Amino acid sequence: MSEVTARAPRCEPAASAQTRENPFPVFPGEIRVRGPMKKSRMGRRRAIVLGAVHVLIVAHATHWLTKGRTLSPVEPSESMRTLELGEVNAGFVFFVLAILSTAIFGRFVCGWACHLVALQDLCGWIMKRMGIRPRPFRSRLLLFAPLVFALYMFVWPSLKRLLLAPAVRAISPDATLFQPAGPFPGFSDHLITEHFWATFPTLWVAIPFLAICGFATVYLLGAKGFCTYGCPYGGFFAPAEKFAVGRIRVTDACEQCGHCTAGCTSNVRVHEEVREYGMVVDPGCMKCMDCVSTCPNDALYFGFGTPAAKKPPARTGQRYRVYDLPLGHEIGLAATFAGAFFAVRGVYDRVPLLMAIGVAGCVAFLAWLAIRTLRESSTSLQNLTLKSEGRLSAAGGTFLAVCTLVFVLVVQSGFVQAHRARAEAWDRAVRVPAEVAFREEQPEIPAPILDAADRAAAHYERADRIGAGGWGLLETPEVVVRRAWIALVRGRPDEAAGHIRRVIAAGHADRQARFDLARVVELGGDLDEAAALWRELLAADPADAAAHRELARVLERAGDPEGAVAALIVVVNLDPGDGAARLRLAQLLEDLGRPSEAARYR
Repeated sequence: MSEVTARAPRCEPAASAQTRENPFPVFPGEIRVRGPMKKSRMGRRRAIVLGAVHVLIVAHATHWLTKGRTLSPVEPSESMRTLELGEVNAGFVFFVLAILSTAIFGRFVCGWACHLVALQDLCGWIMKRMGIRPRPFRSRLLLFAPLVFALYMFVWPSLKRLLLAPAVRAISPDATLFQPAGPFPGFSDHLITEHFWATFPTLWVAIPFLAICGFATVYLLGAKGFCTYGCPYGGFFAPAEKFAVGRIRVTDACEQCGHCTAGCTSNVRVHEEVREYGMVVDPGCMKCMDCVSTCPNDALYFGFGTPAAKKPPARTGQRYRVYDLPLGHEIGLAATFAGAFFAVRGVYDRVPLLMAIGVAGCVAFLAWLAIRTLRESSTSLQNLTLKSEGRLSAAGGTFLAVCTLVFVLVVQSGFVQAHRARAEAWDRAVRVPAEVAFREEQPEIPAPILDAADRAAAHYERADRIGAGGWGLLETPEVVVRRAWIALVRGRPDEAAGHIRRVIAAGHADRQARFDLARVVELGGDLDEAAALWRELLAADPADAAAHRELARVLERAGDPEGAVAALIVVVNLDPGDGAARLRLAQLLEDLGRPSEAARYR
């Protein structure tokens, strides 16, 4: 009978003698598959189902593009809006139903309906065609990452609103930390939306997201590596799966050939679990059914019975808990993961949560393997030999160079993020109403507020891009906007105008930014440019009474009463109830020697 070796853990073996009786002893965690394996029929079936899911996604987006409104995104992350704003949407309904179904049938939703699983499966299939079979990276502590992120996304907002914010207010009413924007508005129906794409990333974010959470995580962390160490939704699915009565179970026909473990794309040691418990109890089992399909004796099946939460004692106790590094090193790995996550999360207002998680997982793995490559005599990455008998290979040199570049970029992002966080902390202390900051005469700002503004300005400058006084590689629109506001508070309208122009030139400005630019330019004393800016705004929206009102005021200051009268007439026509505009118009007409016209507006 032929034998095929299938490794469950990663990389090259460390020391590895057989420490207990194991039907497949080679290295800790490694198994020997007896006999030729048959190909799983489930891979193609799941590909068809997942393809149909993507067809539905495209149809959903197409319906919105053609009709202008559609069902809100069927995305679990949309549940955050339900928990924070009370907006009951399709994503929230889907997430609740998915958790309930998982608590009964197991993680079928993950294996057969998740677009990220489809992406990882596609990447794994492509790598297999290239002769690469990604082996799983096994970590103790990173397994808790999905639960941590799940609590952060779906529990923390409610905890902050219901417990932390009231406690902080009771201790310090003026504190800004943990203060909610307002009371919980109650639940409301948002199943249909006109803003379907509002919470989705742009194309330039989606492409690297697919590359990182697809190819990179699969290549470095193994098949479904993102699911194992990053998916926040799995933080709820995995605990719910422990209570599922629907599980992969085994009959007496099992011969412990190991085909099921070798064929599992969820990195579950199926042969051990069914031997010890008569069923698969690992919460990472996504019910892909590959183990059932590859079993040569048809000994595995999906059936109902005792859940994993009430599993019987292990029959032999001969289970291998194989991890790639000792617990002490795991702490460093977890710290690296956390540091990388906070460094890239939201950097430049471009990196979303899930992408930051994928980056953090990859960076933590690269740091671990880079240290091993420097310290040990032999290391490898998948099918690449990085170091052999103390000699670094060309692939190893390239690997270390790439790692160095990645680490430098992560540290640089962390530096930018740290300065932005410090700037925002000082910014919260700059409590100056807009009507005060936009006064024509220099307002009296208390010294503590000016000191906070100076400190905020210094940190915002360092958080800006290279060439604008900072260390960032890209421009962060929100940082530039806040720099403009702080400059205005500090009595520097020309500097503020420069920052707003940068935002407009980069294409990140809305109408309010152009409105503010015209007011700031006026404060700087350039009345002609201010009038030109107001006219540009009015060319885009002639019915904007506020812009006509501001134009009239600027023209009056610039010595053009006729122009001011014309602008005020438009204001009165648009808003007949504006008594202040009517009174000022009458006064200007009196000054111009047109009393009969003035009488019409009194």
